[in-house]
Amino acid sequence: MASHGEDEFFTDGNKIYYDLETLERALKQTAEEHYEEDEDFADGEDEDGAQYNAPPEREWYHGRLDRKAAEERLRRYARPGSYLVRESDRQPGTFSLSFLGVTGISHFRITTFASQYYIGGRQFLSLKDLIGYYASRSRLLENEVLQYPLAPHEEIVRRRRVIAQYTCQTPVSENLDGEIPFTVGDVFYVDGEFNDEFLWCTPVTGAPSGLVPVALVQDASELDDYAGFPWFFSRLTKQAANDYLLDHGVPGSYLIRPSEVSPGDYSLSVHLGGRMVSRFKISRDGRHYAMGGRMYDSVEAVVQHYRQSQIVEGMALGQPCKKIDEYMRQELRGSGVQIDRNQTHLNSDAFVGFRNRPAISEVISRREEAATKNGHLVKKADNKKTWKEYFFLLKGAEKQLFFFENERQTRPKGMIDLSYSSIYNVHDSLHGRANCFQIIVRAFNEVSTYYLCGNTTEDKNDWMTILQPLCNPSKNSRKSASGRLLEQTRSLVMNIVDAQRLPRNATRPYCIISLDDVSMARSQTVEAAHPVWEEEFKLDDVHPDITSFSVAVMSRNKRIKDTFIGQVQINISALPNRAYVDEWHELRPRTKDKAACGSIRIKAKFQHDIILPEEEYRQMKDLLTEPDFATVQALGDVLKDRRELASAILQICRQEPSGCVRMLRTITTMEIQQHDDVPTLFRGNTLATSAMDMYMKSTALAYLHATVKDMVNEIIALKQSCEINPTRMERNEDMSANLKCLLNVLNKFIDRVFGSITSVPESLRYVLGCLQTGVMAKWPGNDVVQIRVVSGFFFLRLICPAVLNPRLFNLVTGMS
Repeated sequence: MASHGEDEFFTDGNKIYYDLETLERALKQTAEEHYEEDEDFADGEDEDGAQYNAPPEREWYHGRLDRKAAEERLRRYARPGSYLVRESDRQPGTFSLSFLGVTGISHFRITTFASQYYIGGRQFLSLKDLIGYYASRSRLLENEVLQYPLAPHEEIVRRRRVIAQYTCQTPVSENLDGEIPFTVGDVFYVDGEFNDEFLWCTPVTGAPSGLVPVALVQDASELDDYAGFPWFFSRLTKQAANDYLLDHGVPGSYLIRPSEVSPGDYSLSVHLGGRMVSRFKISRDGRHYAMGGRMYDSVEAVVQHYRQSQIVEGMALGQPCKKIDEYMRQELRGSGVQIDRNQTHLNSDAFVGFRNRPAISEVISRREEAATKNGHLVKKADNKKTWKEYFFLLKGAEKQLFFFENERQTRPKGMIDLSYSSIYNVHDSLHGRANCFQIIVRAFNEVSTYYLCGNTTEDKNDWMTILQPLCNPSKNSRKSASGRLLEQTRSLVMNIVDAQRLPRNATRPYCIISLDDVSMARSQTVEAAHPVWEEEFKLDDVHPDITSFSVAVMSRNKRIKDTFIGQVQINISALPNRAYVDEWHELRPRTKDKAACGSIRIKAKFQHDIILPEEEYRQMKDLLTEPDFATVQALGDVLKDRRELASAILQICRQEPSGCVRMLRTITTMEIQQHDDVPTLFRGNTLATSAMDMYMKSTALAYLHATVKDMVNEIIALKQSCEINPTRMERNEDMSANLKCLLNVLNKFIDRVFGSITSVPESLRYVLGCLQTGVMAKWPGNDVVQIRVVSGFFFLRLICPAVLNPRLFNLVTGMS
């Protein structure tokens, strides 16, 4: 026994109790369990069949409680490792896990949505599963365990209940997925409100949760605690229970009813066969129930035990006795439930008013701030190489990003808690896809990585712009002497040149580039003992918290996991600003005591820039966007990296209506006028070709998806080869069959592309038309050049790259 002022509490070394009687009962139950093993728990599950082993909810759930009161309870009665769960007093329907650790008290927010519970982005089906996971599988804090549940002073009734007034087996709404069928008299726990017309509900029987129409249920708070369970009969006397079992049951059938002579107790009646019925008393003892010398947490636990163990010699409980319609109507009317005697069964036509309701995105978005965003992104599957499109919905005020199978789904597949997250760009090379970014969640000693992909560069940038401020605070700004905020940019450019002295098992080496511990890019695989990559990677928007980058050399294997060869780590602070450093670095194994395993040559440059307020650049912008774009063309003549210049000019021109079209028309016309050789027109890496290339890929992505995506996936699924090069054909392949298949594919492609003229974006059609006008003026009468100038861009720089590398255009979502 321990005391604190006038209060006393008792402990068995694991749990805390407020009275000696409760402690004695617990010790007695523990002794009985050691004497006779309970088959229910032989597989390691708790009595409710939960996924994780956890104490009963009554031992740690305290109902609605504010933070201060929770801290007082933990400090007064508990010790390090103690915990409780409470409902927020300021936000009803949300919960907090309060934990007393070695360093003090911590509070962890538990989010509820669609009858599911989230903490740090991890999803659970119940609070009990959540507690079980962090008590037995993981840690909320390093080296700290949920060890001692703190029980409340009084019994807590946590959940509101409702009862069905009708039987409804078909959905009443066409626009919402997630409705659950139910029968008149079914009882549900209410997990939350979806909107004014639907509730998130979980059947008391433990069946899957879902949406239930508000109009078809009524409050059930006054009903018995076990109303709605198939074995509970609230309106039977002792003799009526015997007669009912004999008339409608079979041997092993059972029912439970409230005791007539002892309020709070229950009676279990079992059909033993013939005309025999046996009764057993279930006595309530504080927060427990007693039967046959054993203590149980609930009447349901009694049922579960005797379904596995014999209640009389040679017989365990079978199925509960079925409730016939006549009894159901009697029970419901006796409980005060209003039912329509003429219609208790409904179909989807009975509630036409529910049809055409808004979809999930509209319902939730109406409650959100202006910053909330929703839309489709492609997500990489966990620990797999497959990608799948999901519907994402951002709740900006709560810093939560949910993702759903589609827009009709009401229950999310998962949630990303942005308050524990960092967001990073991903180089196209890492997954062979364009427009990717990653969100890394570091919560409670666990790290989760979400790779996401936008349909376009603008789509990706829009998402990152909105998500960035909601993730961990960024340090990408600082104040000038005048007090104005100055934006800072950090970028890293590295060229992976070659490697030497690699071990013999490095037969197919490639490189993974990481910033700190975050993978960002990947080189090509080279089959050579002394590989030469000569690949350049530019990583923009390097987070200010990043202190180093690393290059790991791996060896690709076909049937087993790729082999780690060695790694080099370089501190960013060692690189001068804006200057390349070209050096050889030793590759170190993971084990420090081993010798170096080769060396790699890396040429790297770190660039840290401070960007002035936008008005400081107004004169430069006016100069660059002059009608003749003379300054832009002059820069294109002297700069080596014309793609970077083209990207910057396109971004500037996008700020004005038709700015990109005007710029492209001007610089392409100028190149036509300065060029005399028709065969080489727009074949070089000029500013005009770079700008046209980037503009097409940013504006025509939707066109590619509508026109060639299906064809690309059909080719991937083809069983017949299209290879006609004899040196690349497999043995015994039929060239004529391959040629026939190839011609069939080509004809389909040509028909599809030529039939899609009206689907090409109007702005791109206008630019291509300007190209034709320009070459016709320069070479009148040359019909070939006006066709070639369009096909050179449209086919060679748009259609062909999309077919050859469909992943870069997100044309294949279900493949690696």
